[in-house]
Amino acid sequence: KISIIIALIGIVVSLLAAGLFMVRGGPTEQEKAKRMANALTWRIGLSVALFLSIIFMDMISAKG
Repeated sequence: KISIIIALIGIVVSLLAAGLFMVRGGPTEQEKAKRMANALTWRIGLSVALFLSIIFMDMISAKG
């Protein structure tokens, strides 16, 4: 359960980082877009990992 909470916090942090990069950005528009895309990529990866781990834990608990 702790890992789920940590993953959710990571998802929210990366989403906030993407929003911050969208507002503040960098010296150039290209750098701003790259930072925002990187933060959103992390968010998507964490979301998929969380989803798969919940499914995996559910499958294990259903067998036992």
